[in-house]
Amino acid sequence: MIGAGTPCPAAVISPISDRSNMMQPLRILYVSACLPIANGTGSQKRSFVAAHALQQLGAVHFLEVPPGPGTSATDEGSGLFVARLAGSDMVADDPGCWSSYFEPSFTRKLLQRAWITAGAMLPLLPEQNKALLASITHRFGAQKFDLIYIFQAHAGLFMCDALDELLAADGVSLIDWDAAERPAAVEQYRAREHGKGVLSWLGCRLNDCKLARYERRLLDAVDLTVCASDYDVAYFKARRPSGSVHAISNCIDVPAQATAASTADVPTVLFVGLLNYWPNRSGVLLFLSEIWPQVRATFPDAVFNIVGRGVTHDISAWHGREGVNVIGEVEHVAPYYAACHVAVAPMFFSVGSSIKILEALAFNRALVAFETATRRHALDDAVHVSVAHSNADFAARLCALLSEPRAAAAMAARGREQVAQQYAKTQVEQLTVDCLRKALTLRRT
Repeated sequence: MIGAGTPCPAAVISPISDRSNMMQPLRILYVSACLPIANGTGSQKRSFVAAHALQQLGAVHFLEVPPGPGTSATDEGSGLFVARLAGSDMVADDPGCWSSYFEPSFTRKLLQRAWITAGAMLPLLPEQNKALLASITHRFGAQKFDLIYIFQAHAGLFMCDALDELLAADGVSLIDWDAAERPAAVEQYRAREHGKGVLSWLGCRLNDCKLARYERRLLDAVDLTVCASDYDVAYFKARRPSGSVHAISNCIDVPAQATAASTADVPTVLFVGLLNYWPNRSGVLLFLSEIWPQVRATFPDAVFNIVGRGVTHDISAWHGREGVNVIGEVEHVAPYYAACHVAVAPMFFSVGSSIKILEALAFNRALVAFETATRRHALDDAVHVSVAHSNADFAARLCALLSEPRAAAAMAARGREQVAQQYAKTQVEQLTVDCLRKALTLRRT
């Protein structure tokens, strides 16, 4: 069994022909509702790295579930797979069977449907599980899989009852949670404005009870649990001490050359992220209302550039005020990192490891962030990043870095080096391959 939270060493394997020795190309099922996109969101990037690592081990079959109403397959990442089954096609083949999945009864909603950051979790009815197995067999063939890799918890619950029918006797199944969803759901509920009052509290408690039940079920259902940080490894090990849990970090493309110092003639601050994702939206709005005025009091000509898709009305309303430029979606973020002196990550809530943290450091920029956004990374305060603990502390740290460009540059260089060593895409992908090889080797010996 793989040690919990410890590095997963590469299995030393010689070319052989016997299947029991695992060198014959594996038959792999990759299950995810999140499309693998190399330059997509954080989850899409993680999905891409997992799929690309699986491709090195064998023939990857992609099952895109849970399906969403109205969703359809695209060609993104199609070169990674030998075959693909979109959940939307499966639903279209038998809409009557799946209607209750999208429109469950009041009782099923109350007792079984739970919510996580990635969406709804709902176990399949027996007839839906039967239809799922029939669709997989029809599309991918009847031969069982050597490896089933499931990305995120809602996909795990969707597949839970089908695993025994799909997995070879000496195969390995795993769920990549990315991050622990249950505590994140509670924290998210409390952080939102509507998370007040008795009814909201009861709703939160009921959702937590359902998630606790599903969490135990998923931890027991698979051979290996994967997450993005040691922070979450500790959480999962506390809930299943005998389980095999391993951290495989998120990753980033690190530019070959360090970005040169900014030549902007005014202090320039940058945020990059998906702006309609509520932790980002709420963090940016907090920064604009509570932190940025303190910065402008010290640097009246300072500029704050906001870059990212999904600009909301309340963020766009700041454009042109107090040195704020709401730029929105851009083709390339590199020019904006090159122009800034300091990047910020003002999210006060975080589910998993934040790609924007790694990205800013990869572009050789000093970064100020709240502790909640940095705790899942191997980054030290005042060494690799500047970690703030209050709004006033955030403003003070940002002003200090703007005032001391040499200190900011030194911190940026250390942060970039740490990211290059720990979070480069090639390294994380190889770690994934090595971890899976080790798990399969141990399973078959």
